[in-house]
Amino acid sequence: MKKIVLRVPDHQRRLALEMGAEVDPETGDLVVPEGEYVSDYKSWVAAYPYINIRAEHYWIFAAPCRCPGCGVDTKYYGYWVPEEHETEDDYEYDDDLDIEMPWRTVGADLRLTYVKYLTPSVLAEMTALTDGYFLDTEPDNHNPYNPAPGKPYYANHCHTCRRIITDEEMTHEVGPLGNRIEFYPVGEKFEANAGSHVSEGLFGLPPGND
Repeated sequence: MKKIVLRVPDHQRRLALEMGAEVDPETGDLVVPEGEYVSDYKSWVAAYPYINIRAEHYWIFAAPCRCPGCGVDTKYYGYWVPEEHETEDDYEYDDDLDIEMPWRTVGADLRLTYVKYLTPSVLAEMTALTDGYFLDTEPDNHNPYNPAPGKPYYANHCHTCRRIITDEEMTHEVGPLGNRIEFYPVGEKFEANAGSHVSEGLFGLPPGND
């Protein structure tokens, strides 16, 4: 897995090590330890991607759907975080936001939409399941549900015609599918920049989230 290198000034090196940063034996660089939150080291991450949601574990789900383009049966994949997940700034989707916000627990499990950034380990879990989940831009830049029109996000694509299946098209389609949804639990830390979210608690999903 690709290591996330920290750009630490010499006078802060001791502090970074005390916080848990590790030394890469091959390069001598300080790196984020495997299994730790990148966001805890954000002051030293070059081009910090602005992570606004994190959790100690998560699920990947696969929901059956029909491609709006060619009409064949396919699957819609996504990420689901437990109720004890934490968030910053209430999911604002703003590249230019430079305000230090405290992490807070939301208290509801959420299905994430309009995901702009994923840490490498989280993305690797998804790409092991499907080759149709990758950064893309919606053809319609006037979608009122998209918090960042014209900017790419991790979107699903039909396995047959490769048409983008937008998050807006599936907003109200996932929860009612109930036990037809496949869940893949991942017992590792989750971090992302998510522009929006959907609470599916009324459907009793995902399983085992007690």
